[in-house]
Amino acid sequence: MAAAASGPATAAGISPLAAEAQKLDDAARVERAKKASGEFERIFGKHVRAVLATPAVQDDLALAEKLMAMQPQAADDVFFAAAMCEKAYDLSAPSAAGQTTAAAALEQLLALAPWKSRAWLESLVEIRRKSFAAARGEDRTAEGDALIAATLRLAEALADDDAFNEAYEVCHRLLPLAKAVKSKKADDIEAAQDRYAALKPIGQAMAVLQIRIKANPADQLARNELMRLYVAERNAPRKAAAYLTAKAPADYQANIPDAQRSLAALDAADCLRLGLWYEDLIDRASEQGKALAARRSRDYLQQYLDLHETADATRAKAAAAIKKLDALLASLAGKKTHQAMKFVRTLDVSAGRLVSNLPMHFRNPYAQRTIDLWMLAGKDDGIIVDQGASRAGMVVGLFKNRICFAFNDAKEHTHIVQDDKGNNRTEPIPAAVISAPLPDRDKWCHVAVQYANGYLSLWINGKLSAERQVGTPAIPGDTEGVCIGGGFGSNAGYWDAKGFGGKVAAVRFSSRARYSKNFEPEEQMGTTGAFAFVCADRLSTGELDRSTRDSVSASYIVWSSIGQVRVVNVD
Repeated sequence: MAAAASGPATAAGISPLAAEAQKLDDAARVERAKKASGEFERIFGKHVRAVLATPAVQDDLALAEKLMAMQPQAADDVFFAAAMCEKAYDLSAPSAAGQTTAAAALEQLLALAPWKSRAWLESLVEIRRKSFAAARGEDRTAEGDALIAATLRLAEALADDDAFNEAYEVCHRLLPLAKAVKSKKADDIEAAQDRYAALKPIGQAMAVLQIRIKANPADQLARNELMRLYVAERNAPRKAAAYLTAKAPADYQANIPDAQRSLAALDAADCLRLGLWYEDLIDRASEQGKALAARRSRDYLQQYLDLHETADATRAKAAAAIKKLDALLASLAGKKTHQAMKFVRTLDVSAGRLVSNLPMHFRNPYAQRTIDLWMLAGKDDGIIVDQGASRAGMVVGLFKNRICFAFNDAKEHTHIVQDDKGNNRTEPIPAAVISAPLPDRDKWCHVAVQYANGYLSLWINGKLSAERQVGTPAIPGDTEGVCIGGGFGSNAGYWDAKGFGGKVAAVRFSSRARYSKNFEPEEQMGTTGAFAFVCADRLSTGELDRSTRDSVSASYIVWSSIGQVRVVNVD
């Protein structure tokens, strides 16, 4: 399979080692892949040749499944692990019975070798297309949705390669299929099509600039404009850096390299400089670019305020800029300060869906994690966010007018309860629960829950409202799922397992402790420093009706690779 020029961090997430490998240049990756291929041949070559020598497909599939099962043993070498997955795909893809294994191999390749995501997704779309063609009856709708999901991901990969025309055409051709199978993803397709249509003029301008630079590498004006478009319109400072020269404007030379660094790696002066620079980029940007640059500017300035506590003129300037940015973002967002996911009926929800699509950050062990969100109570209380807490994780809920934060540490915890007849029975409970009153059911509320090195804390509207030491230094990775608007049974016998009957505007997951003292909640939560971010404007609809339980976008939101929930930034 041919490699694409580049590829996005997929919604399934990429491992930290893969993220490091993605920073290598093409020649270095080719060399590493060549060495891994040689090592694979040394270990597995004779087994591959043996199964290929027989006419039966069963031994091909058995070896493919074995290679997939051995993935954890190769976790420390993404190139060797990718070689195993590629061979598993090659062995399983030709057989109708091997499509599930082939699809799993491609999903793993998207996490291991994201620089080739376009190639992997093209193959995944072909698998889904074959499965859809063979489907009959009720299976046809499910297979159609799977094909649509994979094709939307391919469109995103094309857009990441700046191929906006191709991304638009992919979505345009997908709409008739969605309507034919009565898919609830038609809105997703139209939203993506509109997004790529808006980017087409920018893509055309970028293509012209690239032609100018190729014809005359000394054309600094073309380089400057192309860098501006990559930074302000595409949120891609790493791509902009490829066109940086010693003759570039001083602010580009100073800021484009630092814009590639994680927020945690920047000091206060860096954050202030970057925040003001992104603010300057807003005026010349498109509507879409204005929002992007404003969010980046706000994230940097907020980090500056967190790091620079001295009440001086510079701090006042940064605080004033944030208020101005909030007003701009609110005006760009439209009438509502919070565009919300609305859950209009409570309903028990199923467990363990889409586990394989969890981002790598969720599956890795952690010693720190913060989940923060905006919520508005409705008629029914219930679980608001569940991050794998039935085994090891965190869950936030509203019960009896109290915000509750439950935590599990992968150990068994139980208590004795009596039934109506006076008989005792043992039921599981969370490792720890803390809670605090909801200030006002009729007003939007910012909630943050935090696990940091053995301590739990609950923050409501920026104020520390409850805390507890649990003595667990680190938590195993999540193996179950992430659910918003419901839970996977993470109440562990402690809460009534109902979904939340209110509104959620945004949910942010961070692999660090964001809060150590009282703070002013962000009206428009930024994505910088988060490894996952969910908000209504990334969903097919802002109003989620639970009456159609089998639809992910309608009954509750689970971590998905179809664009409804997306990794935005990785620390």
